[in-house]
Amino acid sequence: VEVSGSCASFNCYEDSHINGHDITCQSGLSQAQCVDLCCAEAECLGFDYSASYSRCCTSSVSRAVSFAAGRPRRGLESLMLEEGDVLDALQTWLQNPAAHPTRAHLKIADGLAASKGAELGFAQDMIRDWLATEAETAARAGSAARFRLASANGLWEKANALIADADIYNLDRRQTLVAVFDSLRDHVRRTTPVS
Repeated sequence: VEVSGSCASFNCYEDSHINGHDITCQSGLSQAQCVDLCCAEAECLGFDYSASYSRCCTSSVSRAVSFAAGRPRRGLESLMLEEGDVLDALQTWLQNPAAHPTRAHLKIADGLAASKGAELGFAQDMIRDWLATEAETAARAGSAARFRLASANGLWEKANALIADADIYNLDRRQTLVAVFDSLRDHVRRTTPVS
């Protein structure tokens, strides 16, 4: 859905949220008022709007910028993806896989398995990026994080093998994604210190 304000047009994605980049959040606003609020803020590039709560959160990044992760081509590719919340849900889940209930990643796997190839490929790239970042973070932590690094490297190989096997042998994509998500969640649970 496209909505326009005095400054720009915005693409709306139902039930999605751009995490970590809120400028302001206000309740009791209409979607049109949310557009105007974003247009009034110089640093606003997008917004989240919940019709059920009449809640508006202006954001310093757009959905494309959020997905781009610093890569222009990926940002442009994200503009071509179908509207929907499965990639937004995956992005939120990847921020802390251990914090979400199992049903969250099962729902994401269902959505991705039913999606077209571009969305699935984009999701696989997001998973690989998460794995690469996890391995890099563990490597930079030094000898204290050797177990975390070894686990991340093993997870990298396992996830890539599962994805490749699903492509080569035309295996059930949902089951493959569930296995990858279970492995990611288990890795985080095993390697995150308990406070």
